[in-house]
Amino acid sequence: MIALLLALILSQSGFSQENRYSTRLPADCDSHCKSVVHEFLQEAKSNSAEWRKALSSLCYQQTFLDSLFVSHDLPPDFKYIPLVASFINPTYSDSFNRTGYWALSVVDALSHELNVDFVIDERRDFKKSSIAAARKLQNLYNIHKNPDSTVLYFFLEGSAPFEEERSYAIAKWTTWKLTVDSMKSDLAKHCQSKQHHPIEKDLVAVVLDTTIFFDCISRFCKGANNILQLNPVYYRGVAMKGDSILIPKMVKKCFDSLYAKIIKCSGGYYDREKVAITYKVRYGDNLSRIARRYGVTVRDIMRWNKLRSTRIYAGQRLVIYVSRNRVTKSTKRAASTSINKKTTKSSQLSNQYPGKTKTYIVKDGDTLFDIARRHNISLEKLMKVNDLSTDVIYPGQRLTIPLE
Repeated sequence: MIALLLALILSQSGFSQENRYSTRLPADCDSHCKSVVHEFLQEAKSNSAEWRKALSSLCYQQTFLDSLFVSHDLPPDFKYIPLVASFINPTYSDSFNRTGYWALSVVDALSHELNVDFVIDERRDFKKSSIAAARKLQNLYNIHKNPDSTVLYFFLEGSAPFEEERSYAIAKWTTWKLTVDSMKSDLAKHCQSKQHHPIEKDLVAVVLDTTIFFDCISRFCKGANNILQLNPVYYRGVAMKGDSILIPKMVKKCFDSLYAKIIKCSGGYYDREKVAITYKVRYGDNLSRIARRYGVTVRDIMRWNKLRSTRIYAGQRLVIYVSRNRVTKSTKRAASTSINKKTTKSSQLSNQYPGKTKTYIVKDGDTLFDIARRHNISLEKLMKVNDLSTDVIYPGQRLTIPLE
């Protein structure tokens, strides 16, 4: 009966069947899972303008994605994942704090060197997020050796301790599995019909020399109401000194002539010196204690992590946006407190990671990812060897580098 209902939904949604679909649903696909599949198919049917827009975006990026997946030795069908993950909507966001074209989590972003701070979220940058997604898919594909399992675990965050999170992953995977062949067919037809129109030809990049609020641009210049849509990375509607933003060419003249007014409108300091860290909950922790430790509120932590209650458990990972200065001072204080234990710590690390090691002193401009790459080790191993819970480091910090 379920198979017949799905076949009916598929046929009514504009997706052709032609025996392309496996109409057998996984046993774990519950009522929520089926509703997600139905919702995707209904959206593609009833909101055809949005579906064409999504296909246009994928058409325009198809050459880039093809070359990216070839370089990572990945199946070409993986390039259709964003259609299911977010409908190619950069502002997509779900209840698990995943966002962007590929619906990446903050942990994914930090693991693959995407910038996620109080102003910028590079999960909403198509090329950067696609490179991060390709790396994640490559790691999963090397482990599972199977496209279906790879896509399922791409949607499944870690061990997915919450049942609703597991249901989310299964629903996304089922949607991808049932519709990938039709998406492939629709994209081919759409690209051949040349209905996609790259908008970059009508845009101009502007490098800012001060803080600019997008609302201030639209307040003075007609036709500038879509600045946030053109620059989804700046998800708070503000860009800082040194940032580059895209604006329509027809707005550029107004922007230049009224620049002084736009600056005055944008006056004031916007705290960009906040970074996202991942905190692993310890035994005895509660949200109030964690909030005091990082100078934030319980409500903030609940909002950032989509928590419905204040209940947390040991081992749970929380995303917290904190002042970069506070993180640096906290890290330095921790290093100073543990200086007398350095010999014991080094001994423990040596026992845990036998073989030769060397000490690296962090320099200005270093990132943990760059250090790991220069020494041909994984970011995860470097963090584990040094017992780091975040990728925040400071100049002068000593890191243990395993040489074998």
